[in-house]
Amino acid sequence: MLPIKDTAHGATFHVRIQPRAKHNAIAGTLGDVLKISLTAPPVEGKANAACIAFLADVLDVPRS
Repeated sequence: MLPIKDTAHGATFHVRIQPRAKHNAIAGTLGDVLKISLTAPPVEGKANAACIAFLADVLDVPRS
């Protein structure tokens, strides 16, 4: 099960990103880490920005 911690700024959990994948998707869990495949390359923060946008869309929350 994925441990989710409640903080003053929201909820937190660990993720592992696979950049340059064929499509954006949640790939499952690896222990206590959520695996996410993203099409973005791992340069200049593009994968991080894509992860934030993808999770905001999936969870239906603002990116902030």
